[in-house]
Amino acid sequence: MQALGKSYELYLGYLELEFDEEYAREQADLADDMKFTLAFYAYRQAA
Repeated sequence: MQALGKSYELYLGYLELEFDEEYAREQADLADDMKFTLAFYAYRQAA
């Protein structure tokens, strides 16, 4: 769960740098919708 949360943080970092969403998801290894959703919940739970 912790690794998924870190992937979501990485995704948010790419968005902050104004990369497009698709590129940010690919770079954070979250292109799969299910993995993206799990990463989001892992990130929220850690916060």
